[in-house]
Amino acid sequence: MIRSPAGTPASPRTRDSWAVLETLCRQAPPRVATDAWRLGAEAFRALGLDALASWATDPSCVPQPSIDGAQLDERLRLAIERLDVRLDASESAEALDLGEMVAHVSGDGEVVLAPRAPTGFDDLGWVGSLERRAPMVAAVGPLPTGAGAPLVIAGFASPWLLDVCLERLREAEGASPLARRRLIVVEPDLRRAALALAATRLHEVRDHRAVLFVGRNAVKRFETWVAGRIEVVTPLRVDSADSNTTVGSLASSIDATIQRLCARQLQEHESARRACRALVEARGVAGYADRIARGAEGGPSLRVLLLSSCQTTFIRHSLGDLAAAFEALGHETQTLMEPDDTALLTGLGVSRATAEFDPDLIVKPNFTRAAKRGALPEGVPYACWMQDTLANAMGEAHPIRVPGDTLLGYAPGGDLRRFGFEASDWLPWPVPVSPDRFEGVTPSAAQRERFGCDIAFVSHHSESPTAMCQRLAAQLEGAPRPEVLVKSVRASLETRIADRWFRPFRDLRLLTREVLESHVGRTPPDPTVDVLLRGVTEPLAGRLYRWQTIGWAIEIAERHGLRFKLFGRGWEAQPEFAAHAAGPVEHGASLAACYQCAGLHLHADLQ
Repeated sequence: MIRSPAGTPASPRTRDSWAVLETLCRQAPPRVATDAWRLGAEAFRALGLDALASWATDPSCVPQPSIDGAQLDERLRLAIERLDVRLDASESAEALDLGEMVAHVSGDGEVVLAPRAPTGFDDLGWVGSLERRAPMVAAVGPLPTGAGAPLVIAGFASPWLLDVCLERLREAEGASPLARRRLIVVEPDLRRAALALAATRLHEVRDHRAVLFVGRNAVKRFETWVAGRIEVVTPLRVDSADSNTTVGSLASSIDATIQRLCARQLQEHESARRACRALVEARGVAGYADRIARGAEGGPSLRVLLLSSCQTTFIRHSLGDLAAAFEALGHETQTLMEPDDTALLTGLGVSRATAEFDPDLIVKPNFTRAAKRGALPEGVPYACWMQDTLANAMGEAHPIRVPGDTLLGYAPGGDLRRFGFEASDWLPWPVPVSPDRFEGVTPSAAQRERFGCDIAFVSHHSESPTAMCQRLAAQLEGAPRPEVLVKSVRASLETRIADRWFRPFRDLRLLTREVLESHVGRTPPDPTVDVLLRGVTEPLAGRLYRWQTIGWAIEIAERHGLRFKLFGRGWEAQPEFAAHAAGPVEHGASLAACYQCAGLHLHADLQ
């Protein structure tokens, strides 16, 4: 069903009225064609555009706009400010000029742009061949899939396409602050860009994931920008199911540009891989082992490459502490991370960093070498620092260890030998906290006001268990009735977590096996149990346990007249916790102040 932005269904009468106006805008009938103008007036009135209906009835009438020129200019200014609009060096923001345009908003939320005193139907903007928002919602199919791939929109043939795609992405991301994809618009026509930015709701958006290349040489500047980020995943172009919303020549030019960039990325990756192989062959296994041994005993300093990610809430900070610890011992480190939280590094980034830095050791949290499917260079010693469950590191039930690789950190679950590891390959190593992070911090008066409370809980796990179940079910590719399966896991977990004798490390595997056996009607093989355990049961159990703990804490605080504050992203969107939401806290000095200002900090997890 087609729905308007306000969420009300578009009635047949409404659709017919828009069709009449689109026809009149294309035909541009003269004033003497009274029947056509009468039909136009009736269509305007049916859509709640009474001012335009009066204008169509009386040629001397100047229709009063819903949004005047000054308001449109302000909407345009805010959209440019909030959406990272990039123009040619010879152009300026003033080039995005709306002139004397005003806006008329229909009853179903559409916007009709027109001069202050229009002379004919052909003066009206965003009708006719230019799609309205309600049909655009239906016309845009599923967004292109591809982990971390930015999405490219070929021009503003529809002013609503960027608006709709941003909305779709936010729906897909849910409460997660990390699963962000960048949106790019390439529009050479300044006038078209200005009208789209002012007519849509983009002035309401605060989201710098959107980058707009506008004006002359827009395609070339887009290519230069992507080439400067050649180490991350290249873009995919968004297309609409409606043929009227494509911009043929511009789309073809963008597609050709993306193909060139992909070919260049592959070529540079292969060149970097050859350089890495040359380094490994020159040293040999014995050479790496000897250098690490001498470096550990105080000999020549080691070079350690740390593979981090800005798409995490903790790991990047713990790797920063690890880098500081290596450097305090006299070793040299380099940290590789995405340029921003909308990018995903490719194997080129790792291979290039390895070829240039020539590390003695590579460290990455939570992923074995083979789990990264060839993205890590062969032959360089590698340590997988386990800070989480093995859902990422060992997602496949076959030997994935490379000789010489080491596991550090938490004790892995399951039988290591199934994955090619022996107990001797695992070095127990807790996730440390650097004392430098929290020493010497004196909270300011403003921080004491913000963070002061009796009980505090800091977490970004604000996605509701229900939303999490939907997301996890969607990720169970090939599983029969995944929604039912995840729902059964949740029901069993809620029963077990309420039991004070609940022992997660034993009970979660048993629970997973029981649910699977009931679901498929036979005893499930161990690899299937492992996949569901790591991919669904363990993360969902942690979420349910956190939310239950927060609920208990709120009950206790209210019963005893204590102040409880819940810090982190997204809690204000959860009705049961919104009253206690206190916003996110950045790692470092702010988090240290938060710890010092609260009477008690709670932490809850099953790991």
